[in-house]
Amino acid sequence: MREQTGDGMKFLRLDSAKATDVSRNGLRSSRSGHARLLASLLFTIVFLFAASAEAAVTVNKTFTPATITVGGTSTATVTLGNTGSSDATGAAFTDNLPSGLVVASPSNAATTCAGGTVTATPGAGAFSLSGGTILANGGTCTVTVTVTSGTVNNYTNTIPVGAVTSSQGSNGSAAAATLAMTTVQTVTMTPAYSGGVVNLVGYGAPVTFSVTLNNPNTIALTNASLAIPIFTPQQAFATPSNLSSTCGTVTLGTSAATLSGGTIPANGS
Repeated sequence: MREQTGDGMKFLRLDSAKATDVSRNGLRSSRSGHARLLASLLFTIVFLFAASAEAAVTVNKTFTPATITVGGTSTATVTLGNTGSSDATGAAFTDNLPSGLVVASPSNAATTCAGGTVTATPGAGAFSLSGGTILANGGTCTVTVTVTSGTVNNYTNTIPVGAVTSSQGSNGSAAAATLAMTTVQTVTMTPAYSGGVVNLVGYGAPVTFSVTLNNPNTIALTNASLAIPIFTPQQAFATPSNLSSTCGTVTLGTSAATLSGGTIPANGS
């Protein structure tokens, strides 16, 4: 660029070569700026779509019941959710159980996730889902498996972030539940006479005497035995005795009734 003077006026002349160079530099600068802007926009769009897909899938974990007796069973339930506007297909996860907790036999494995397959081998320390579909717009589905343990402990089972995969991304939050395994609790006994308090006089009319065994454990108790004494010679078993039992075999002696080989159902009597 040069400055020239003529007829008392000043003017600038731009050499054509430099003008061309400036024009090219400006074009290159403009193209570079547009490219950076486009790349930024594409990154933002891709990031937003990825974040949206990941947030769409949710997971929750529970044990029912949450407290059981050693050797008992509990149902592990994994609930998958989809807040997105499209079905989450190909949903899959593996739930690694804490050490000491295993899949029970039978496993009773089941799922409500359409098309899904549950793998749960008795004795294994994990179970999994593959090929499931979680419906869109708040849809949910479940995977249920029966688990057990022979050791007293509190077992916390965690499904970590990203453990669930699907066409709509993975779970952005972890899920955890705790199963308490307790020792066998004491059986209680409830005796009763028919009609409440009974005063036996001489050889009057016989009354019915019953004993209820209550099992507070989550497992059935087997081979139960019990001796129920009577006060002889003031008391005696009537004839006929009308003996019956829902627990096992009861034998009447001269001074006691004896239960052997009985079974008391879990959380029952």
